[in-house]
Amino acid sequence: MVILMKKKFTLLKISIFILLLISGAYYLYMSNMFNRDISYPLVYGNIDVSIEADGFIIRDEKVITTNSSGQVQYFIAEGEKIKKNQLVAQIQTDVVDVHDERDEDLEIVTNQNISVDIDDLNYEIAFIFTKIKESIDNGRYSQVYGLKDELMLKLDKKMRLGTLNMPEENQINVSEKISDTLTQLMAPSSGIISYYIDGYENVLKDINLYQINFNLLNKQIMDVENFSTQFVNEGDILYKVVNSNHWKFIALVDKYYQDFFDIGRKIQVEINGEKVSGEVVEIIDQDDNIAILLNMNNIISDFQKNRKMKVNLLPINYKGLQIENNSLVKVNGEYGVYILNTNNKAVFRLVKIIGYDDNYAIVEGDSFKKMVNGETTNVSTVKLYDEVVRNGERYIND
Repeated sequence: MVILMKKKFTLLKISIFILLLISGAYYLYMSNMFNRDISYPLVYGNIDVSIEADGFIIRDEKVITTNSSGQVQYFIAEGEKIKKNQLVAQIQTDVVDVHDERDEDLEIVTNQNISVDIDDLNYEIAFIFTKIKESIDNGRYSQVYGLKDELMLKLDKKMRLGTLNMPEENQINVSEKISDTLTQLMAPSSGIISYYIDGYENVLKDINLYQINFNLLNKQIMDVENFSTQFVNEGDILYKVVNSNHWKFIALVDKYYQDFFDIGRKIQVEINGEKVSGEVVEIIDQDDNIAILLNMNNIISDFQKNRKMKVNLLPINYKGLQIENNSLVKVNGEYGVYILNTNNKAVFRLVKIIGYDDNYAIVEGDSFKKMVNGETTNVSTVKLYDEVVRNGERYIND
């Protein structure tokens, strides 16, 4: 009987012990769950300052026209890289006018002073450039297309007249007549071939940027037309060659963000999901906006044919301990957070905010310097894995 009672007492103690273990484990679990609801451990993070902007691609590009008419055969695909003097296309004609415009120019030149003709052309070209700039400044962008065509004809004539007096080593061999019915067109320089023309190839250049009102330009629709075709007439555009080693981007940004941009600063630019780096080389005043001119380091997909687009500028990346914004409180005019000490009691810690966005702030860890009574002192602050409480305002009066 005594032995039986001892066994029952032992079983009772074991049962109580097991119940205590279960209760303790449950308490710890619920305590951790509760803590996870009210707090979180500090970890390292980063925040990109992202500024949405409208912008334009500025390229070094040469538009190639033809002096022949006929059937076109292309040898280079859109966006493909080519080398200087590489065959791009050829034109097959069934009827050839032996006395073409080049011959007429030659007859004129033999009877007149070449330099006078070129001086006249220079004046006409400068006048057309002035009209183009005035049209852009006044928002009459529809006139630019016609002026551009007129400009191309003048430049083409100047080139043909100029080659008569130009040393052979300075000539760029764009087209070569192989026979009476076949003309081949070569690449005037290395680069990327594109058949997409928007009419701004001779306008959006470095030399013109300070005279362009980008606010007005941004309101215009820029039509990009594919000029690849089966048949061409004399003077038609065939393609353009884009320098793939050098391009720029000009971004139109509200002046509110001007402190984020300094000449020489390297920033990231997100274009159609691609991130490329660039360097600020000029900041141009545009009334309520600024135009940020960037030298770009890497090409993006289809950069040879796109012109106007929306981008995200990422001028600054903040790195440090990441705090939820709802944890921040202001006490005596200074920002801080409440952290849980070893007794799960909320205690206040000053923080130094490096940067922030809509959801998080990045702060310095361990300690930071602060001026107190004219002297610099070190202030202890939050550390990695500190438990920071959410909704910090609740603890201000505790």
